[in-house]
Amino acid sequence: MLALEPLIVARLQQHFAALGPAVKLDAKGWSDEGDRKVLPNRVAVLVRFAGTPQGAVTKVAAAITTGWAIELRAKRGAKAAELLDSAFAEVLQALHEWVPAPVAGRKWSHLAYQNTDPADLIDDGVFGLSMYFQTAAIYPGKR
Repeated sequence: MLALEPLIVARLQQHFAALGPAVKLDAKGWSDEGDRKVLPNRVAVLVRFAGTPQGAVTKVAAAITTGWAIELRAKRGAKAAELLDSAFAEVLQALHEWVPAPVAGRKWSHLAYQNTDPADLIDDGVFGLSMYFQTAAIYPGKR
């Protein structure tokens, strides 16, 4: 399930690249190496695993639902709210109802937008939103 992170990041990066150089969005996975600093007049888009809510479980399989937090972070300033609004719309367009390719032979359902909250653990001078998406796959049990 964690192997979905690079697929989600790649989807966002492809979507952002197609928008052209005027778009100021930088997508990165939580497990990626490197700096996560937010640059002025840009939005950092961070993809991270957000847990597995209770799913359907039987003797033969479990439907594992995974949550993904897409954090949008911007430096405070005159254009910050506008940048976050624009980033929100682009992330929603890129991910809602998108079906990731199978990972390790496991098929996942479409990503479905669930909600948005203020982002937690934001450094001084930075604020943002945390968008929450879910997808699911079947994991077989003991045979």
